[in-house]
Amino acid sequence: MRYRIAMSIEVNAGSDMEAYQYAEKLAALLKSPMGRMAVESEGIRLAGDGHPVVHLPQREASVG
Repeated sequence: MRYRIAMSIEVNAGSDMEAYQYAEKLAALLKSPMGRMAVESEGIRLAGDGHPVVHLPQREASVG
C-alpha cells in the first residue's frame, strides 16, 4: 500500500525571494540520488518515482 507523508520545514530567510530559493534548493536536494540514498538507508522505501513535492514557501505569522 502507498501512503503520503506530509512534511514541513521552517527556515529563516531575509526575503520572499530567498525563501523561494531555499525551497528550490531543498527540492533539488531531496530529488538527488544522494538524498534518495539517505532516505533509503534509513529503511524507508520510496514509492513511484519517490520525488517529493515542495510547495511554495509561506510566511509564518509573527507573534508578539
